[in-house]
Amino acid sequence: MMKTHPFKGKKSYFVILKSFTVFGLIFVLFSFFLGLSVGLYNYSGLKLDGIAQFIWYVIYFYFSYLLGFFIFKQVYIRNKDDFYFNEIKVLAYFLLFFYYFAVLFRTDFLNTNNIFYGFRFMLGFICPFWILMPLFLTNVKSKIDVYFCVLICVAEIVFWVVYFKIDGSDFYKSPNFVIVLMSSLIFTLTFPWYLSWLQKIDVNKWVAPLFFKKERFISKVISWIAIVLGGLFIFLFYLCV
Repeated sequence: MMKTHPFKGKKSYFVILKSFTVFGLIFVLFSFFLGLSVGLYNYSGLKLDGIAQFIWYVIYFYFSYLLGFFIFKQVYIRNKDDFYFNEIKVLAYFLLFFYYFAVLFRTDFLNTNNIFYGFRFMLGFICPFWILMPLFLTNVKSKIDVYFCVLICVAEIVFWVVYFKIDGSDFYKSPNFVIVLMSSLIFTLTFPWYLSWLQKIDVNKWVAPLFFKKERFISKVISWIAIVLGGLFIFLFYLCV
């Protein structure tokens, strides 16, 4: 059941920060993996074609979210008392709104001569799923949030295609844009079923052995490191992505 405790904003903030830490660490990990895999691909003498990139992005989207969901679900299981969903939902939706609001003030937002903005090509059009990840940990009243996420992701994809056509730019025809667009669209449209499958997995069984016991000093240190890193990644995320 969703909790209706009095305001516990401090703990709710920490939950959001930990969520962004998971997102940030996975992003860094897969950025390194992308660079390494492209380097090995080129070293082998093979040509990095569109099909190879498309397969990589599809795998990246699904596997990175699976990994992130597993890690954060374990954080949720170990800290249920800190999850005040009504407050976390308000904070998450504020960050979602601010995400799109902040984008409007980037100088390269509508510059079609730019290689797009921030790390968008690496993250695709699926950022809202990560921002709202704390809301997707249980089956309780999350369906409307899931489908809202799908809607705004599809809307953004449509927006960029229409914008580039109206603007007369050939940017939307570039292989990289098409690859990111198509892989993002596939992930977005299948996300409700993918999330439903993730929620059925016994995360505690598979992930709990990898965590330190909650009462241990090292566990508390890691928790505070996650909070600090989460705050840092939020700053970089809204500045660059």
